Amino acid sequence: MRVIIQTDLLSRSFDGGDSYALKDVSLNILEGEVVILRGISGSGKSTLLNLIAGIDRPTYGKVTVLDKPFIKLSDRHLSRFRRHNIAMIFQQFNLLEHLSVEENLFASIAPKSLSLKKSKKDIEDVLTLAQIAHKRDSIAASLSGGEKQRVAIARALMNNPQIILCDEPTANLDRENSLLFISLLEQLHKMNKTIVVATHDPLFETLPFDNKTINIKDGQIYESDIV
Repeated sequence: MRVIIQTDLLSRSFDGGDSYALKDVSLNILEGEVVILRGISGSGKSTLLNLIAGIDRPTYGKVTVLDKPFIKLSDRHLSRFRRHNIAMIFQQFNLLEHLSVEENLFASIAPKSLSLKKSKKDIEDVLTLAQIAHKRDSIAASLSGGEKQRVAIARALMNNPQIILCDEPTANLDRENSLLFISLLEQLHKMNKTIVVATHDPLFETLPFDNKTINIKDGQIYESDIV
């Protein structure tokens, strides 16, 4: 299978010294894989996600995504590449609270200049997939945490990304909504999306679909398991 994400001795130091948030991480993630990054808070999971997404730059080491070596891309080209190929789902949702659900999704595709008909069709499709179409006209601020997460998932899918990165996506959800999120991940897995989830939620220890677990401690990979 094709390698979608590759890191080589990937490292990140935030103080310019010998203290590293991430240290010498080398891994390959294949097309269609679901990878669970497990570790306590501060272990380096989010740092690794941000480097894979191109939101942050490494102190040293390399990141290659879809055959694109990030080190060779300018910030402008990296931003454009990320917009078309990578989606991120955060624990804080990051919705525009004063806008409706539909308006939040329109805002996410504004740079693409799609026709109104095409935009509405795409929005309908992702809202249906995320099981939140019934809240299309609701203001984001009025939604529950689980509903906001489903809107965030719908927004992430608007550009039909190959790669979906999730940073502690169930941290602010109750068990019922966490299980719903996992069921949506299963649907995305069936669509051959490449998914990386950073989490310490025990619900991700027994997923009902194939996945690979990578354990991170003190910024380093210390063991990996195929589940």
